[in-house]
Amino acid sequence: MDKGRIITYDFTAWIDVGIKLTKEQINDYINQVENVLKELFDFKIKYRLND
Repeated sequence: MDKGRIITYDFTAWIDVGIKLTKEQINDYINQVENVLKELFDFKIKYRLND
């Protein structure tokens, strides 16, 4: 891969902020965050952004 090339990568996270959340809503939110973090980690491994 050429240095300086722009890599397009798409991921989406929805964050609902509310005063009252059910346990199920909290678990769904946690799962969304975990999925985004996993995708970012996979992206970092694939494109070696730490170089």
